[in-house]
Amino acid sequence: SDWIHFFFRVTDKNQELMTEQRKKLIDNNEALIEFFDFVFQRNPDFRPSIAEITIKFKQTMARLVREGQVTPSTSNYYPISL
Repeated sequence: SDWIHFFFRVTDKNQELMTEQRKKLIDNNEALIEFFDFVFQRNPDFRPSIAEITIKFKQTMARLVREGQVTPSTSNYYPISL
């Protein structure tokens, strides 16, 4: 079942948290992969807080805008300072 696969992916250190297939879905975007690697932590002691995730998200969005991967008009929903 999906739950069993999910459980093993999250708990087995030999499993990637973000598979190559999932990375392809976001066009192997380095900024987004770094963001998800920051958020996806197996050990609860190392998981970022929602405040830290919000900061990292804003930094990631700013990077995507700077690199021309999203336009400011498409990112207005998430206010960021450039």
